Amino acid sequence: MSEDAVLQQEIDSLKAEISELRRKQEALDKDLGFNFSVYNDHGTVGIPETANQFTKFPALGGPLHQKSDKAQVTLLRTPDGSPSKGMARSMRYEKIPSDISEPEWVLRTQPPVEHKMFDSGVADLIDTDILKSPSKRKSFASSREQQERLQKLDIENFYRAFGRSLFPVVDPSDLRPQESGIVEVKRQMLGLRIEVFNELDRSFEPPHYILFKRSLNNDHWDIFRHTVPSYVGLEEVFEHMRNHNTLSDISQIHTFAKKVYKALQYVSIKMQQLRSLEMSGKVSNLATDPACTIASFKISGVSTLFKLKIEGLEIVAYSCMPLSQKNWATMLLGPVATLNDRLDLLTS
Repeated sequence: MSEDAVLQQEIDSLKAEISELRRKQEALDKDLGFNFSVYNDHGTVGIPETANQFTKFPALGGPLHQKSDKAQVTLLRTPDGSPSKGMARSMRYEKIPSDISEPEWVLRTQPPVEHKMFDSGVADLIDTDILKSPSKRKSFASSREQQERLQKLDIENFYRAFGRSLFPVVDPSDLRPQESGIVEVKRQMLGLRIEVFNELDRSFEPPHYILFKRSLNNDHWDIFRHTVPSYVGLEEVFEHMRNHNTLSDISQIHTFAKKVYKALQYVSIKMQQLRSLEMSGKVSNLATDPACTIASFKISGVSTLFKLKIEGLEIVAYSCMPLSQKNWATMLLGPVATLNDRLDLLTS
């Protein structure tokens, strides 16, 4: 619809509204018994009490005669209906490129009336620039996408805080494109992430991953790849589970993950307890194997090199060179967690 047609519709609407108001005025005049029309055929006021005054003093009717010569209907000019505004808007349309998209054209041509719909007391608190700025809308959309990604990361981190989390995996070699355009997955995969929290460092240790694949012959899960250290004995744990369970559902995978997690946690706990002794200065030259089953160190004030054999979380054997005392066995053997207290007795 052209601009002239829009303006003509507005004029017709205003005329209809004025006619309706005049009709209501006439009805009120009739009910009250007065005639409030300002002019009669002779240009005098139609109220009886004042009509004789205009007859006696014709000069009073001069300004009224001048006003009555003008058009009886005066249309209020709105910002959009003003001719000067319309000309300025037409000139503005001519400056808009013709190759832009329709949404951008609408944004460039719409009048800036957003704040007029709000009360002046709160208009300055409401930012409506996003309604007419493509760059701000894009920035808002990107910030909203960023918030959604952060929310997903928070949820993922929440599950990872338990130390065992599953995630979907797809092997590209198992993808089979179909004629319909749909890509079919030949074998399902499942990823298991195991993370142990190090209380000494107050952070998670590097994660270990286990990838499972569905067997083609049955619904059992098989280990496809993993990064778990060999001293955990992952294959032995898996075969032991397979002998008692089929490992065909997620709950059984969680049980298997718990066993592997506990084995890794034992090693981490032993390493943390021995490192805390070294950090406190009670032992020096600490050395362990990757599984932390053998640990060697020296004690401050004692020239002896101690070697401990650790099974689980217990010290089961020791050796010392070159000195050996009979009472060292009772002080060194026992839980790793209480080794700190026993070393105090040994050096006292």
